[in-house]
Amino acid sequence: MPQLILLPKFIEEKLNEDEKQQTVVFLNEIISDTKNDVKNEVIAIVEERFERRLSEELSKIKMEIKDTEAKLTEKIALSEARLSEKLTTSETLLNDKIADTEAKLTEKIALSEARLSGKLATSETLLNDKIANLETRLTDKIADTEAKLTEKIALSEARLSEKLTTSETLLNDKIANSKSEMIKWAFLFWIGNVITIFGGLVGLLKIAKVF
Repeated sequence: MPQLILLPKFIEEKLNEDEKQQTVVFLNEIISDTKNDVKNEVIAIVEERFERRLSEELSKIKMEIKDTEAKLTEKIALSEARLSEKLTTSETLLNDKIADTEAKLTEKIALSEARLSGKLATSETLLNDKIANLETRLTDKIADTEAKLTEKIALSEARLSEKLTTSETLLNDKIANSKSEMIKWAFLFWIGNVITIFGGLVGLLKIAKVF
């Protein structure tokens, strides 16, 4: 009756079902045809063989891992390069858009400044014209007012001069009349005094003749 051979777990994990069955059959055949002292040698050989196979598989796996890492590294590098290129392109496009926007804004600002400067110049011209017209009107009004005031002052001076002349004439007349009255009264006073003196002398003479 053939003996049941159990393979180690690390060997079973590396073999598929067919390889496991073939290995078990092979070992059973060897074990059934050999003695007990040969069995250990065969098992050792098989273990060595499987360890070698395992080492080879591990080496292959490591190589595959390295190859996969290299491929992934290459893909990552390519992805980084593509992303960097895309970022560079995007940055260039953004810079171009920003430059274009700045140029448009600068142009709009320049146009706005030109329009505002034109409006300011027009407003300044209009204001200067209004100010000049206002100054002209004020100057004319001032000149007219000065002329009217000068005329009024001249009329007032003429009236005052006429009044002064009339007053002076009246005063002169009054003074002349006063002088005439004074002379008349002085004459009458002197005549009365002379008559009184003469009468006194006559009286004295009469008195003298009596004595």
